Amino acid sequence: DVEVTGLTVQAVGMIPLGDYFTLLGRAGAILWSIDSSAQVLGLSGAQSEDGADLAFGIGGQFNFTPNAAIRADLDLYPSLGNEDSGESDLTMVSVGLVFSF
Repeated sequence: DVEVTGLTVQAVGMIPLGDYFTLLGRAGAILWSIDSSAQVLGLSGAQSEDGADLAFGIGGQFNFTPNAAIRADLDLYPSLGNEDSGESDLTMVSVGLVFSF
């Protein structure tokens, strides 16, 4: 079993493309933790590693009204992990609603 958790801090740049669509770009860092456990031939072991790496993302936002929008993002977390836990690239796609007050 492998469990990855993280906290990201990113700056977001927005480029309006007309009244309804906005292009998004982001860059920052992710603070991550990887917990893994394995059982082989009746023997079990667990390992925990943590660290920090760069994080990037792109996305788009469609504005229904001046106060409501739908947003889709592609976030990239390259080379999470280290020599002990193993390195892996993580890609996340998300879709959400945005409300402004």
